[in-house]
Amino acid sequence: MNPLRLLREGAAAPGAALGGALDRLSPGRRRRRLWVGEGKAHIEVRGVHDPARKVLVRDVERALNAVPGVQWAQVNAVAGRVIVAFDPEGASTEDLLGAIEGVEEAHEVHKERFSHERPEHPGDIEPVRRQAIAIGADVVALSGGVFGQLLRATPIPAELGSLMALAENEPRVRRFLEQHLGAALTDLGLGVTSAFVQSLSQGPLTLVTDITHRANQFGELVAMRRAWERREADLCDAPRDEPLDAVSLPPRGAPLGAGPVEAYADVAGAVSVAGAAAALVVTLSPRRAGGIVTAAVPKAARHGRDAFAARFGRELAARDVVVLDSGALRRLDRVDVVVLDAAVLTTGRLVLGGVELVDGFDAAVVGVKAFELFDPAQPGRAARRGAWRVTPLESIDAELPAGTAARA
Repeated sequence: MNPLRLLREGAAAPGAALGGALDRLSPGRRRRRLWVGEGKAHIEVRGVHDPARKVLVRDVERALNAVPGVQWAQVNAVAGRVIVAFDPEGASTEDLLGAIEGVEEAHEVHKERFSHERPEHPGDIEPVRRQAIAIGADVVALSGGVFGQLLRATPIPAELGSLMALAENEPRVRRFLEQHLGAALTDLGLGVTSAFVQSLSQGPLTLVTDITHRANQFGELVAMRRAWERREADLCDAPRDEPLDAVSLPPRGAPLGAGPVEAYADVAGAVSVAGAAAALVVTLSPRRAGGIVTAAVPKAARHGRDAFAARFGRELAARDVVVLDSGALRRLDRVDVVVLDAAVLTTGRLVLGGVELVDGFDAAVVGVKAFELFDPAQPGRAARRGAWRVTPLESIDAELPAGTAARA
């Protein structure tokens, strides 16, 4: 073999390994996510979120409808998934994935990554597994920390735990990592790393807090996934008459305002760094300086907000409300005004809102009779029960005492 060629290949190997590592850490996911239920599948598709790729969307639907056993297929470009109704006896999940991959390759999008900026689907099992892994790491680390305390062994200084707490709970640091690694990988990576560091630096109380925090979020994810499984058949029972095309949203006019946690973190971060520096100069003790940093970390504030959002998410799931972006629940502390479309709140049915008396009758008696006789399905229909009658005012105007209609 040519020695020069061997040298070149040897020199290129570290570069190729580094390139592969950076590629694995680049934004986005390579692994496709899907949810499969009773004769229905929701599968991620590359590129369909782009409004300029409507041909790709139609080709995906056409390819899936051509698979034997598929009843219908429709792309929800907003969610980045295709909904497929199929007969499991006639088509397998592998058949559906093969058809999708063929279209992606034909449109040259098969090498694209799935965006980590899109909210995780409530039917995905990956967020549940991720929290379970983090809880398992905390439990193992807690056992190691307790054992280390019994042996009075501290393999690494406690100051390192302070730095990990700062990285895990400081909003600016987390935002930087999430922009480059994605929220999912950042959360899991920081959680496992923090568990390892706290175990070696003997921080069992911190690990107990983390286990409680993650168990709360785990319950939220499980409840939301069950709500999705209960509602999926109602929400996606048939293809929509109009396609669910991708939307192109203009950039936000102003940055998202800081919430109470972020506002506190900005002040506390600057004060803690200054205080830690002063403590280090005066006492020459890294441990005391690290203690000041740990005390100012907004961990309690972040955990409190997450606890509220997790409980709120479980309550919504118990009422069969499907939350497509659970992150929205963690931004409620920044909301000043809520604007709702009236069509979202109305059902088209009339209801009896209240009873106004024009003469000296007992309000409770009149109210009970009115609600008994009033039919929301037929609000204009007259109803009679004994001496009581509910009917449009104009139909009995002549029967009323003088002035009653005017007062009504």
